[in-house]
Amino acid sequence: MNFSRPQTIILAIVGSIILFFALGAIGVIPVFKENLSKTTIKFWGIDNERAFSQVLADYKKISPSVTVEYSRFSEADYENKLVDALASGEGPDIFMFHSSWLSKHGKKVSVFPATLITATQFKELYPQVAEMDFVADNQIYALPLYIDTLALFYNRDTFDFQGVAIPPKTWSQFRSIVFSQGVGTDFGAVSSVSRNAADILGLLMLQSGVKMTVDDGKATAFASDSRAVSAVNFYTQFNPPKTNSFDSFSSGKIGMILDYQSANAEIKAKNPYLNLGIASAPQFYPDVPVNFASYYGLAVTKKNALAAAKRDESWKLAYFIAAESGSAEQYLKDSNRPPALRSLVQRYSSNADLGVFAKQALSSRSWPEPDKTAVSGIFDNMILLIKSGKLRVEEALRQAQSQINQLVK
Repeated sequence: MNFSRPQTIILAIVGSIILFFALGAIGVIPVFKENLSKTTIKFWGIDNERAFSQVLADYKKISPSVTVEYSRFSEADYENKLVDALASGEGPDIFMFHSSWLSKHGKKVSVFPATLITATQFKELYPQVAEMDFVADNQIYALPLYIDTLALFYNRDTFDFQGVAIPPKTWSQFRSIVFSQGVGTDFGAVSSVSRNAADILGLLMLQSGVKMTVDDGKATAFASDSRAVSAVNFYTQFNPPKTNSFDSFSSGKIGMILDYQSANAEIKAKNPYLNLGIASAPQFYPDVPVNFASYYGLAVTKKNALAAAKRDESWKLAYFIAAESGSAEQYLKDSNRPPALRSLVQRYSSNADLGVFAKQALSSRSWPEPDKTAVSGIFDNMILLIKSGKLRVEEALRQAQSQINQLVK
C-alpha cells in the first residue's frame, strides 16, 4: 500500500511515540525509567531535622529518584505515636529504634538482608553492646546511629572547694567523696527525683557481675544473686537531694550526677556558667570496666503495605546513614552525638566533649528489658520500698523480679 507524504509523516510520528514509550517501559531510556521509579520514604525520629539534612541531601545525589520525608517527634511520646501509627498501617518506612526495644518491638521491623550486611560484618563495625541490643539469631534488626553511655558529670568548683583534686575512678572513691568530703549526689533517689535511677542500678548490677536474665533472655534471674543485694545496698546508702537531682546539679546545689551525653546540652542551657566536668563512670573493678548504654538505631518497618522496592530502598538508606563512615560522621557532627562505628570511636576518643562517651562505648553492656519504661517504674518502686523500710532488700528484689517477669509474659 502506498502512502502519501503527509500520511508517511504521521505514521512516522506515531511510531516514534510508541517506540519511546516501549523503550521507557523496559528501562532503556533512563530519564523515563527514573520518572517511573520515584520512591518516597517516610522517616520518623527524635532528632532535630538538622541532624539528618546533610546526609539525606548526600543520599539524594546517589539516589535521585528517592525522596525522604523526615518527621521529628518528642521523645516523651514518640514510642506511643509510633506504635499507634504502625498498628494502623500509617507508620513510617524507616524509624529510629531504641536500644531496649528488640524484645518489645522486634516483630514490627524487617531484618536487614545478608546481601547488605551480615552478622559477622555487624560485629566488625560496631561495639559488642550493639550486637546485644540489635542482633538475635544472627539476624540484624537495627543499625546503631550512635552509642550513649552513663558518665559522671561533676561540678569542678564544688570539687575544688571541697578539696577533691580528681573525679573518682572507683565506687569506693565515690563513696569517700560523698561521705567524707560532703560532695552531694543524686544516689538513693526515687522516681520523682532521679531520671536515671533504674539505669544507674542496672549499671551497678552489671558491674558486679549479676546475671540479669536466664540463658534464653526471656525471664529475669537477678533476685537469687547475692551480688544484686550488694549492688542495691550500695545504691540505697546514699540520701537523695530534696529536689529534682538534675535541676539540683544544674543549679550547683549538688556536686555529681550520673547521666548521658545528651544531658550535656541541657545542663549548659540551664546554667551556662556551671564549671562542668565529665569523667568516666566509676567502676567496682577498674581493670575490667563495664558501662551502661542507651541509644537509638535505624530500623525498617515490617508491614504488608511496604512494597519490596521501597523496603529495599529503606534498607539501603539506613545502611548509608549508619554504616557508611562518611555519612555516619556527618550525622555525628550535625547531631553532636557520640559515635557507634568502631572506626569513629577511635577517632573521637580524644574529643573534648565526646571522648569519654566514645571510649565507654567499647565496654558498655545492656540487658534485655521487656519494657524499659515499666522496668524503670518497677526499679524506682523497689528503691522506694527499701528506703522507706517497708521491704528488706531481698524481698524487694524478689518482688521486682516477679513484676518484670509478668511483663515478659
